[in-house]
Amino acid sequence: MNMPLKPQQIEDRIQQAAEALRQADALLIGAGAGMGVDSGLPDFRVNEGFWKTYPPFRGRIFAEMSNPTWFRRDPELAWGFFGLSLTTGSVAVRLAHQRNRASR
Repeated sequence: MNMPLKPQQIEDRIQQAAEALRQADALLIGAGAGMGVDSGLPDFRVNEGFWKTYPPFRGRIFAEMSNPTWFRRDPELAWGFFGLSLTTGSVAVRLAHQRNRASR
């Protein structure tokens, strides 16, 4: 049976985790389905959620394009769409990082 941690033990573990994060080269966070929505992020699965921020690509909405069959049907269209998505996402990440650095 595990005994509950004492407040100082909890604080020590938090400090150890914080130091490990400070020394890390990168951090990967994985979240299960639904965790983001519970945290207030828009749903990824519906047109009214997160993907409404993506503009239509050649007249097709994200929900229609986010299907791997496009790589067989029209590879140029698929690569164009996913290239746009990756670019849009990386720009958003860079902007968030810049805002975070500016607030320090």
